[in-house]
Amino acid sequence: MQRMWLPYFGEELTNGRGLRERTFSYVMRHTQLRPRQLILVCNEIASRSVRTKRFPYFHETDIVEAVKDAEIDLAGEIINSFHEVYARIHEIVDALMNMPMVFMGNELDKRAPHSKPSWPNGTYSPAAFRQLVAELGIVGRVSRHNAESGFIDADFEYSMRDRLRLTHRDQCVIHPMFYRRLNIDLNERARVMPFSTDRDFREAL
Repeated sequence: MQRMWLPYFGEELTNGRGLRERTFSYVMRHTQLRPRQLILVCNEIASRSVRTKRFPYFHETDIVEAVKDAEIDLAGEIINSFHEVYARIHEIVDALMNMPMVFMGNELDKRAPHSKPSWPNGTYSPAAFRQLVAELGIVGRVSRHNAESGFIDADFEYSMRDRLRLTHRDQCVIHPMFYRRLNIDLNERARVMPFSTDRDFREAL
């Protein structure tokens, strides 16, 4: 971190919503913690930095704009990976369009029927819809929500040993990587963290 990250990426940035956060957590929370995804995002940041003649140093605007651009490709890759099983997977996922970033689990049951025509015959159910969006890593369950800190920690299935079983009583969030793909309503002034981490003094303010 001290030798390879901070000298080039810097320690903090102001994200697209005007909130300060650490550059490393900002980049990581827009991935599903897969090394390939981190490499793709960093390559996009480097390419933008070259175009702005700042390379090998990355201005925070390079990082924020590059992450926005990479989101679409990364979200598309994840959704496409299910295409062999669900031929109309993009249309199924479109049932989540314009969702709020934070919502109660029963909202998924309201959205699920919009996807019914796109499922293979005999496979649709509200429970199957909930399972699919959890398996894709689009929807997670809030594990810690401190409005004063401006952080929302959430559990996603890709980082768990078992399935993430979402119920109508759970407080849920959309993964930041899918905000642009699904035109998510950013209804809370908070940063969704797809992993739990200890906060230092400044992050807890």
